[in-house]
Amino acid sequence: MELPLGKFKEEFTNLKPKVLAGAPPHCTVVISLWGLQLEFPENLLSKDIIEAVRQLRSSEDILRKYRAKPHSELVAQWDEIRAAVRIQGFVSRVCMQACFNLVEAVLNGLAWNFKQDSTQLGSLSNKDKKLLDDGVFRSKLIKYPTIITGRPLWCQKTALVKDFLEQIKPFRDALVHASPFSDPEKYGGRDKLEDMYRIDSRIAQNATSTAVRLLDKLLTHVNCDSELPRWFRDLIAQTAPKVAVY
Repeated sequence: MELPLGKFKEEFTNLKPKVLAGAPPHCTVVISLWGLQLEFPENLLSKDIIEAVRQLRSSEDILRKYRAKPHSELVAQWDEIRAAVRIQGFVSRVCMQACFNLVEAVLNGLAWNFKQDSTQLGSLSNKDKKLLDDGVFRSKLIKYPTIITGRPLWCQKTALVKDFLEQIKPFRDALVHASPFSDPEKYGGRDKLEDMYRIDSRIAQNATSTAVRLLDKLLTHVNCDSELPRWFRDLIAQTAPKVAVY
């Protein structure tokens, strides 16, 4: 059985905070042979990133052993190298896409939650109300924190926002809107194919770091002194850069 949390409460019962474990109001209650579970986009996408980072690190470990070998030896091992390179490329693209999707899922979830139980909707402009229903990603990222909390968090020139919009979104767009046509000049004039080909382990892991730092500020701003969601704490813990111990 799968039911939205609100409908589950209406038809059956409330769930204790301990059971919800920080799951958002828009989560889905799932009852299966594995018991009661809660699903929501932020949880799925954050786990996609965690798994992608794990596989990126694993592929790096595999490829590292080939770096010091002469080309004459590598030719004989090309099948093994090619397999690792293909996995690394695939996971890099998955990671890049998931980073963008997660940030947008968080923004949409916050907007939905705000609209379900808010006495402030009446004071919003028609433009802001429409933006809460749907809008351009750039506007969501910049304006949602202020609309939801009444307190500004950042602007388009904020370094973290600028990094996300200029370093992550174009790569995501190159994947979602794959095309030999370049972006129009008003959108930066970027070569979409070049951006797609450039996505690698380093860019994907940098995107993860940027997305995590951005979400940290966003969720802290919205939740104030409340504890950050469990899914996000897991994301931080499992994607943090490895520190070499000597």
